[in-house]
Amino acid sequence: MIESPGALSTESFIKSQAMGLGFDLVGIARLGRAETAPMFEEWLARGFAGEMEYLHRGAEKRRDTRLPFPSAQSAIVVALDYGGREPAGPVARYARGDDYHDLMTDRLNELRRS
Repeated sequence: MIESPGALSTESFIKSQAMGLGFDLVGIARLGRAETAPMFEEWLARGFAGEMEYLHRGAEKRRDTRLPFPSAQSAIVVALDYGGREPAGPVARYARGDDYHDLMTDRLNELRRS
C-alpha cells in the first residue's frame, strides 16, 4: 500500500496514498485569507449562525485558513462516505455504523504516517 514517491509528484503521491486508504475524494487546497471572508463576517453579523456559537468562536480561522498552522501553505482535504449500512427504520446517515470521527481520525493518522 505504501508507495515510494520516486517519479510521482508529492501531490500525486499524497493523493494515491489517501485513495489507497479508502478516502473517496482527496485534493490539495492553498491556504490563506478566504476571498469570502467579508461575506462570512456579514453573515455572522446578521445572526444567520443562530445557536451555532462555535462559528463565532472560530471565525478568525475561517477568515484565514493558515491559522492554526501559520507556516503551512496547503492543506490536504479528504472526503469519506460514512453512510454505513442501511437501517431498518428512519436513522440519520451520520448515526449509522461506526462513528465517522473515529474512521476519519484513524485514516488521517495512517495517511500522516505514510
